[in-house]
Amino acid sequence: MLNKKEDKIIEGIYTEKKYKKPVKFVATAAMIGAIAGIGAFGGYHSQNLTDNPISKIEKPMNQTILATNTANISSTESVNSNVIDVSNIVEETLPSVVAVNTIIYNEINTGINIFGKSIYGGDTITQETDACGTGIIIGKSEENLLILTNNHVIEDASKVSVTFSDNEEVEGTVLGYDADADIAVIMIPLSNIPESTKTQIKTAVLGDSDITRVGEAAIAIGNALGYGQSVTTGVVSALNREVNLVDKTMTLLQTDAAINGGNSGGPLLNANGEVIGINTVKYSKTGVEGMGYAIPINAAKPIIEDIINGTQKKQEDIQKAYLGIYGLDLDESYQRMYHLPAGIFVYQTVENSPAVQYGLKSGDIITQIDGKSVVTMEELANVLEEHKPGDTIQISFMQLSRDQYIETTIVVVLGAIEE
Repeated sequence: MLNKKEDKIIEGIYTEKKYKKPVKFVATAAMIGAIAGIGAFGGYHSQNLTDNPISKIEKPMNQTILATNTANISSTESVNSNVIDVSNIVEETLPSVVAVNTIIYNEINTGINIFGKSIYGGDTITQETDACGTGIIIGKSEENLLILTNNHVIEDASKVSVTFSDNEEVEGTVLGYDADADIAVIMIPLSNIPESTKTQIKTAVLGDSDITRVGEAAIAIGNALGYGQSVTTGVVSALNREVNLVDKTMTLLQTDAAINGGNSGGPLLNANGEVIGINTVKYSKTGVEGMGYAIPINAAKPIIEDIINGTQKKQEDIQKAYLGIYGLDLDESYQRMYHLPAGIFVYQTVENSPAVQYGLKSGDIITQIDGKSVVTMEELANVLEEHKPGDTIQISFMQLSRDQYIETTIVVVLGAIEE
């Protein structure tokens, strides 16, 4: 659902210019097939609400991350062996991993509803939905234990709790989060944690993802499908992999260690037991296996510190503008191969988004915003950063019609990204 401005500006067609395409257009299916499915988040999360209790949380002052020591853990077999025994690493690091459990309350009407409005009887009831993910113990203050996870794990949660390695469950609150970076920090009062649990839990060691190499061993620990902590292994498949999400891209580590629902927020470890990434997203598509992604820990560290030290801007004070597309940068090779104009290829639009409302479709190519050429998703993200929900932007795009590209210019009222 989008925020809709009361007096919407109707799209105006300012220019129509034909771009003759010399061959039949076949790029849409090929390119969509190549990248569709990216962005299936690993949090086991089934419903969303609009209210978030984070704004009501009082943040503790002057907290710092204490996880600074270097791990000294080794596997019982060489990393170059065909079979790697990681039991020593897992035994050492598992006490620093927790299951994150959330409860979401959603009001529904039991009558007959059309387009969200009750037209016949019914009562309003509150539906409770459970969701789960994973967290990493990263340190503590004088009063609280601090746990790192993904923002989408705790998003819209009314209640948050964590389950430690000894199966003790303790309720906590969200200290802060960064939705853009998909990072959140949960705090658990130390006074609420049983002494027996305190003696068993450990603080994770944050590694250096900048020195990570392709082919290094990778170990993922997480609450897969909510069944409890499980371990998968593989290698670091790629570095600096750009993954397309709505209106933006994220630069992530790629691994073939299995990442499944519930793994979100859990650690991706190297052979020393150090956290090099936060498991976040997987490639979900028939015929594709072993493509999971993690936020590099070095990219996360400054955001984590800002949240803990109270210098992170409150997310509710940051209004994010929203267009609602998944896009692909058209480099010169794509342009030559498929005879395409330069721009951003729209391979998917989000239902009910401003993009759909104002006529953008899968297969369109955005060429200009406010009269300036755009060719990358990064440039689009930068434009949206400069606007707020309700602002208007002018978008020029090429749309295929009977084997010809026709250029159209429209005015779009931007929505709100939190919705």
